[in-house]
Amino acid sequence: MESNKWILLSVFEKAYNIGNKALLKQYKRK
Repeated sequence: MESNKWILLSVFEKAYNIGNKALLKQYKRK
């Protein structure tokens, strides 16, 4: 159960980083 939590956290962190990069790209285009 503990390992599952860490896997979810790492996946969430990756998705969060990707989302931040996408937002930065859109922001720079304006």
